[in-house]
Amino acid sequence: MDADSGKEIRFDEFRLDLRRRSLYKGDEKLAISAKLFDLLEALVSNEGRLMTHDELLDTVWSGTFVEQSSLKKGISTLRQILGETSDEGRFIKTIPRRGYSFVANVQVVDPPAKINKTGADTQKFHHSETEIVIQRTVEVEQSTSNQRRWPVALAIGSFAVCIVLLGVAVLAFRERSVPMYEYAAGKSRVDRLTNDSNCSGTVSPDGNFVLCMIRNGELGSSLELRSTDGTTKRRIIDYPDAVFYAARFSHDGRNIYYVVDERSDQADGSLMRISVLGGEAKVIERNVGSVSVSKTGKLAVFRVIDPGESVVLIEDSNGEFKRVAARFPANFRLWNFRFTPDEKGMLCAVRKQISSEKNVFYVTEVSLEDGSEKVIVPERDTLIASAEWLPDRSALILAIREPNADIRQLWSYVPSTGKMERITNDNESYSPVDLIDGGKAISATVASDRTRLWTAQFTPTDKPPFQFRPIDVSGQAVGDLFWLPDGRIGYKQIENTAEVIRLIDPTTGNGTRVTAGTDGFWLQPTLSGDRRGIVFNSARSGLTQLWRVAFDGTSPIKLTESATPVFDGMQLADGTVLYSTFDAKGGWYLARRSPDGVESVVLNGSREANVISTDGSLMAYFRLNETSKQREIVVISLPEMTVLKQFPIEKGGVRQIAFDRTSSSLFYSLVLNNSSELFRQSLAGGTPTKISNFGSEMVQSFALSTSDTQIVASRGTTSYDVALIRSGSQPK
Repeated sequence: MDADSGKEIRFDEFRLDLRRRSLYKGDEKLAISAKLFDLLEALVSNEGRLMTHDELLDTVWSGTFVEQSSLKKGISTLRQILGETSDEGRFIKTIPRRGYSFVANVQVVDPPAKINKTGADTQKFHHSETEIVIQRTVEVEQSTSNQRRWPVALAIGSFAVCIVLLGVAVLAFRERSVPMYEYAAGKSRVDRLTNDSNCSGTVSPDGNFVLCMIRNGELGSSLELRSTDGTTKRRIIDYPDAVFYAARFSHDGRNIYYVVDERSDQADGSLMRISVLGGEAKVIERNVGSVSVSKTGKLAVFRVIDPGESVVLIEDSNGEFKRVAARFPANFRLWNFRFTPDEKGMLCAVRKQISSEKNVFYVTEVSLEDGSEKVIVPERDTLIASAEWLPDRSALILAIREPNADIRQLWSYVPSTGKMERITNDNESYSPVDLIDGGKAISATVASDRTRLWTAQFTPTDKPPFQFRPIDVSGQAVGDLFWLPDGRIGYKQIENTAEVIRLIDPTTGNGTRVTAGTDGFWLQPTLSGDRRGIVFNSARSGLTQLWRVAFDGTSPIKLTESATPVFDGMQLADGTVLYSTFDAKGGWYLARRSPDGVESVVLNGSREANVISTDGSLMAYFRLNETSKQREIVVISLPEMTVLKQFPIEKGGVRQIAFDRTSSSLFYSLVLNNSSELFRQSLAGGTPTKISNFGSEMVQSFALSTSDTQIVASRGTTSYDVALIRSGSQPK
């Protein structure tokens, strides 16, 4: 749905005024921050369409480094404002592991007649551009006047200077072909400076302190200063209901600049300054998304302006942000920006949207003198999340998403030679990048997914809860579980910076790898309907499609030929394939491909935690019943779509559902109070039975064995810590 910026969007009893950027419930104006307004506008403007995590972060937090935890917190706060619980799904539906969808019916209407008045912000912005042009004109005229006074002297002097500069430039080019500091895998050392799993931040320029943006409970956030030796810790400031988008030290280390978005504040993020000793925070600028601080104390901020255009603004001598340093149209998104070492330009990591299916990423340098642009890192298909020059401009330090795993690793890039070299080679995710101690070290926030496998055996007569025991699985990010007929467990895992499918014997612990790590990410592996192969998503042929391989990874077969990427696929015993994909407008639907290649639409729209029985005759999903306002699991017949059963869920939300092999029972994971448990529900009816007693952590995935006598679950959390990556050489 395309919503004109001068119109209103209405849903249920709410009214979203796009012109005034206000949210009303009836006639009551609700308190909502500008960033949350942007998030709600993005969701309702794409009614019924899945918006992925990356798409929402890219749209709402462009130019800002934020983790998915910030998006999750924003969604949670929006749900509170709209009066729904996180598991209700009345307005915002969670699509596990992918994103969110706005599911309420919306209506776009013309607003009441408005006064013909130019907004002060727009007036000020255009006036600022005029001032820049005038200022540049004066500078040119003065320069021309001076040249007329001393033409001969200037000509001779300029010639001599050019000769000297030419020689210096040649030497500089030769030197810049070798990086000032050497960063490479095996030569650079990674040291974690924090280990409490709750610190996103950076390190002071002298390397002595860590600045942490930490989470306090469900809604609170704080800034905390810690010494790198772990001996001291100081809380700088607390916010009961806010999220940080950026935090940076001043170059002298005495002050902290940070961007905070408070729910009670109408500004779209506020740039603040506070002493490292604490005290009162001062507002520097409003309606910004991120900040960059130069060595001499200059500030640059990022701002999104209508209609979808974004700019980087530079602070002038009067402390006002009027000068436009870089401008990006609607189909471009800024991921990261930094001052160049000489402070004459801005280094920008940019995403360019080619089509709804195609994005390219590159790094460019924009001159602060004339606005000219020079591409430093050519266009590539993988996300460049952060970029920073070494002090002598000999190389760039980049945070790049891996092509076969949703993690960001550090690389060095030498523009003069085009050489790209890996710095980190693990399964963590690093970003953003900051240089410490003149380039001798790099600081970055490290995100780690830590999960373990737990199994339990049971019989129909066993009394729950079942006794789960852990399985020792090396590595991390274990998920998307399934069982083989021989009793081995299959799962997806990040290994050597790539997602792979592995098998493990839960009795002996022996494991094997099935895929090579060249299939992209979001593999979502399952057992085929005939129990003879593994079905999964793969981008090995370009666009993500459904593939099948034997248990040893051989005999690959492409199962789908969709014009758009496919997800949540399965193959029935007769060879029929079911999968989810989307149309040209982004609307999701369930598709069927028969063994003879005939494709058809089974069901329009996406459903939360949906699952299909092994014979393809039943589908179960979680929803909020619009009539009764009751959360429930619904079982329908396919392809008739007749509602067969409705099982009420009193509290919490359902993350995953599974049928047993005989389609006589449902198993599901229930999320409540930041933890989850497993339940069993007979399709004949009755009260659901709790079969686990984990007590903490989230159940990321679970699966039933082919005999329905064993169950396996993966449990874990995502941690955030600050690390220092030290170079392996002295200056060259």
